Amino acid sequence: MSENSSAFSRRRSSRYGIIDLEATQVTIIVAGEGEDQRHEGILADLSSNGVRVALGVCLEKDVPVQFHLSVPSVGLEFSCLAHPRWFQPRDAESWWVGCELTEVITDEMIDALARGGLLDRRRDPRYPVSYPAIVKWELGDKPLDVELVNYSKGGICVLSQEGSGLLSERVMLQVASYNRDATIPCRVMWQRKTEAGFVAGCSFTGAEDFIKLREIVAPVQNAPKVGATQPQETRKLHFFILILVFLLLAVKGIELLVPVRLAPQSESSKAMDGSSLSQLHESVGQAETRRDPT
Repeated sequence: MSENSSAFSRRRSSRYGIIDLEATQVTIIVAGEGEDQRHEGILADLSSNGVRVALGVCLEKDVPVQFHLSVPSVGLEFSCLAHPRWFQPRDAESWWVGCELTEVITDEMIDALARGGLLDRRRDPRYPVSYPAIVKWELGDKPLDVELVNYSKGGICVLSQEGSGLLSERVMLQVASYNRDATIPCRVMWQRKTEAGFVAGCSFTGAEDFIKLREIVAPVQNAPKVGATQPQETRKLHFFILILVFLLLAVKGIELLVPVRLAPQSESSKAMDGSSLSQLHESVGQAETRRDPT
């Protein structure tokens, strides 16, 4: 078994990907004979007992290092000893390094990263969609127009032009189609501002909420898009049919423009025409003889 495989097999807790890499600051300190060596890195994912970071150097396997994680946007500071367990080239100038931590990253820390929109805790596949909806905050007095960006069994992601600034607040999502509508309670887990607007991640509060939403959104999601690229086989079939129709029209046009040629004569017809011609010559000769007896 490879080092990477053995490392993954030793994982005892869920691993979460980091969404905003620039929001986290990782420092690895390696003790040296003279002075300590500091290496700045990028946090890619984490669990309660391990991290995966990108570094510009490859560390020594199982040699303890000091790990420090700083996330100013959520006020998180975490330090402990770490043991590098596996390595993998990231590109020509950096490495992926998997470290086992000697202290636990608590659920409270993970929740803080998730509420700050820095952590991806998705366990279910997300279904992308673009669907208009209305959100009403529990403590708000007016509904807000939003766009449903994606959804899963666990929750939804919406885009709006206004942010609430309140996390863990209960909201009501209203969606409708031509023959049905639904009001689905959700809880805001995180939100952040982007160039397109405010993006918020919300979790469902009931097991049946995903089914209610899917029944409304799925028909639109699965409908073919106008101008969408057709499969290659379908395009080939349409091209072949077009060429066939063009050839049929061309043949029909030629038949209309070119006169019909006479059918070839049979042998009996040719014989009859020959005898008639001989008789005609004899008649002409007799007539000339009568007119000029000399």
